[in-house]
Amino acid sequence: MFGENPYTKVMRSILAVSMVVVTATAHASFDLMLLGDNTTAGSQRVVRYDPINRVVLGSFGTGFINADILEIAVDGATGRAFVQQANSVVKVFNYNTGDFISAFTTLGGDVQFDAASNSVSFSNGSGGGTSPSRTYDATTGALISTTSGYFVSTSPKRRPGTSWFASWSIVNGSSDVGALRFSLAGGAPIDPPVVGPAWGNFTAPRRSIFTTDNRFLGIASDSTANSLSIWSISTNTSGYVGGISTGTTFSTANTNANIVNGHGQLAYILSGSSLISYHTGLNSTLGTQTLGFATGANISGMAIVLAPEPGTLVALGVGAAALLRRRRRTGR
Repeated sequence: MFGENPYTKVMRSILAVSMVVVTATAHASFDLMLLGDNTTAGSQRVVRYDPINRVVLGSFGTGFINADILEIAVDGATGRAFVQQANSVVKVFNYNTGDFISAFTTLGGDVQFDAASNSVSFSNGSGGGTSPSRTYDATTGALISTTSGYFVSTSPKRRPGTSWFASWSIVNGSSDVGALRFSLAGGAPIDPPVVGPAWGNFTAPRRSIFTTDNRFLGIASDSTANSLSIWSISTNTSGYVGGISTGTTFSTANTNANIVNGHGQLAYILSGSSLISYHTGLNSTLGTQTLGFATGANISGMAIVLAPEPGTLVALGVGAAALLRRRRRTGR
């Protein structure tokens, strides 16, 4: 309305959003998954996917992505998607609109975005080569740091509530797999690695997450046994706690194996064209769905944007309504 107080406009907007949320809760999820589709050379794309309702929500990147997609990372606060190509070029898009933002060059492999430092870290998660992991400014593409001394198979990921980064790596002269800790400043690890299983059949984890109880999980593919396995180690704010364990095994192995967090203790595991729902608290599979937009060999790279729970936005709307009523009563 004409002449309306800006504060009141904001409150009305919040109320409008909360009403949309209330209306939409019955038929829409609030998780947005991004998956790379390399089906057509020269027309690779990123598919938006709702993993709850199993619906494709369009795509972006066609005409801008000119090499196979290896991995994707997202910045939910600014709507950026960092798409790692096989030719070591990173293309940055707005995942909502599909607009191209920028590009820079790094090594290929796993990608992680860190909101606290506005940085993206890369590793040789796809295998091949011994280059150390690198961290770049997510806005300018400038190199911030380089790790040293180890083949880092998952890009360094910040442990929640700390300033250190965790990674799965090849250690002991490439004979074993271990968990390492790094600082954003790069260089050598903060302390010696926690050594785990022997390195064999390229079984080092290639993707990783932190669970809600701050266990560091990795997913490893064994090409000889044709299986995927979950690797796990506990952490506290000071570092790793205890040893490395290997848990649930899936009877399929693919080079595109990936894992991302859902809400709470839900995680999603990508294996070929299968998307597996996994409960990190129970350490067990909840169910599996098949992705129908491409064959398993052509799906590579996975990230997820977790929107606030609908109840959070509803509560925000209720609070906004109360503030508006109070302002009307007081005349402020």
